[in-house]
Amino acid sequence: MDPVFRDNSLSRNIYSNLAGGSLFFYKVQAIGTNGLLSERSAFVGGSALADESAPGAPRNVSAVADENDPGQITVGWSAPSLDSDGGDLTGLDGFVLLRAEGTDGALVPLDTLSAEVRSYIDTELKALTTYRYAMVAFDGSGNQSSQVLSSATRTTGISTPTAVRATDGLGRITLQWQPVYSDDLLGYEVYRATRSDGTYEVLTGSEGSSFATGRTTYVAS
Repeated sequence: MDPVFRDNSLSRNIYSNLAGGSLFFYKVQAIGTNGLLSERSAFVGGSALADESAPGAPRNVSAVADENDPGQITVGWSAPSLDSDGGDLTGLDGFVLLRAEGTDGALVPLDTLSAEVRSYIDTELKALTTYRYAMVAFDGSGNQSSQVLSSATRTTGISTPTAVRATDGLGRITLQWQPVYSDDLLGYEVYRATRSDGTYEVLTGSEGSSFATGRTTYVAS
């Protein structure tokens, strides 16, 4: 019978699992049919070298605002395939995602993600606000890649009405405000409460629409 060679190279982890400087000794034994075992070989010793190479930077970092949710941006990226020095990738434990509000805001860590993750949904953001993101890859030895920035992304939404004013009248109050310019604008809802910090309830419109008014004036009576 021809000898059977078992190549386990595909099952080996290409990333470093042994601490740098660790000394280990090994012996090898052959396994045959019917439970036959060879004698173990003479031992050999070896030390794991410390991983001093940072992984390459994440690639194709993008940030896309959700058209249907003004408070949501999806960040995507690709993992590095090489170390930062151009050599084979020796370790990749995960990514650090950073975020900045505005074009001049400081980048601050947002989340730490495992090496298998390729996208992140950032939620509860401010509408009509610009955000920037950066990604950093790191390995188990604490080596970090350089930062890779996404392009600035502005969340969707409709501007808040401004210059809202109320004019007292006999048995009525007239509200006025500056118009909001947006292709997505349908109209305006008007809310009322008996206390400034109370519960505001929407008022019914008089124009037969599903919202209070399509104008920039509303007469509450």
